[in-house]
Amino acid sequence: MMAEIVQEWRVVYTNPRAEKKVTEELIKRGITVYFPQVKKLRVWSDRKKWVDMPLFNSYLFVCINPKEHDVVLSVKGVVKYIRYNGKPAVIREEAIEQIKRLLANEADLDVSNEEFAPGIRVRISAGPMIGLLGELVEIKSAHRFIIRLGELGQTILVNMPPAYIEKW
Repeated sequence: MMAEIVQEWRVVYTNPRAEKKVTEELIKRGITVYFPQVKKLRVWSDRKKWVDMPLFNSYLFVCINPKEHDVVLSVKGVVKYIRYNGKPAVIREEAIEQIKRLLANEADLDVSNEEFAPGIRVRISAGPMIGLLGELVEIKSAHRFIIRLGELGQTILVNMPPAYIEKW
């Protein structure tokens, strides 16, 4: 009986603005990739246009088995795996699903790489982000909160009623 090959979600760091090309190349090589994007209104002097922008600049998620580790690193534009405790960070499937849910419901959010002081652990108990786990970093206003997603090391600024947040 053969042992089952375990696939895990990992976070890949890419060169700036290379996310789309890296995604296309990884797909060509048979790698499962998730490239979360948000629609943003871009304004130029002569026009306005809605464009897809990366949710996390230079971050892609790949679902790989150990044999595919080096295949991912060999793709032009891939810089490295994001590491946690000295090893490539493994992202829970639930975290990937939470990001997909956030984007599917077009929640009003922004992402920040800014570091904040630690706060209380929270869980979103209602609304499109139900089930999201993180750390409440700051309360910007009555309905605007900054929450750090621990597994990703990223921080989101989100609009939601305070009743949707509970201590966890």
